[in-house]
Amino acid sequence: MLARQLRIPVIVDPDRVRAAQYLCEHFPCDLVIADDGLQHYNLHRHMEWLVMDGQRMLGNELCLPAGPLRELPGRMASVNRILINGAPKKPFDVALNIRVPCDSFYLKGGDLLPVNPAQCGLAPRQGKVHAVAGIGNPRRFFNTLETLGFEVIPHAFADHYAFTIEDIEFGDQLPVLMTAKDAVKCQPFADRRHWYLPVTTDLPEGALETVIDLMVSSMKARIETNDTD
Repeated sequence: MLARQLRIPVIVDPDRVRAAQYLCEHFPCDLVIADDGLQHYNLHRHMEWLVMDGQRMLGNELCLPAGPLRELPGRMASVNRILINGAPKKPFDVALNIRVPCDSFYLKGGDLLPVNPAQCGLAPRQGKVHAVAGIGNPRRFFNTLETLGFEVIPHAFADHYAFTIEDIEFGDQLPVLMTAKDAVKCQPFADRRHWYLPVTTDLPEGALETVIDLMVSSMKARIETNDTD
């Protein structure tokens, strides 16, 4: 999905160092972004952003398998910025002593698009629909569709679920709506009933500028080093 939408090289590799090396060797990269990269400590990083679900927040604040976290909440104090998807359900515990810039961001839905462009009909505007989601928090997607006026029949799947045609067939002619992430997997066998909701991200003020400043300072440092050499 990212490769198609952004037209950038995307490398999938459990070894993040090897992935970064491949990018730098084969593409003129100025910036490497590692999704889910906080625990890959052998990968050198210039900046860390922690992205959190505003509805779930820290859950029970316990690590796997007792809770949802990969590290203890105190790890949050060492990142550069915390971005919360939506309004936070509750504030952080004062005892965590978090003094990191923390802002909410919001996803904005666009017009429904056909999952398979070769099977394009008239996009649904309202009424009863099937909604499928193989993402971390399917309920967020279902709620979004309901705010757009749809009567949702929800079908939640595990995150990163590998869809088959049987998973998006429900024995009727109702529209089937899904996320852009799931649409990439369903495109080969989707028909005129299948649509996805594209979204854009409304970042907090100053977030993008922080990344640009990092790139500019890094490029200046490289130029100065080359001049010295």
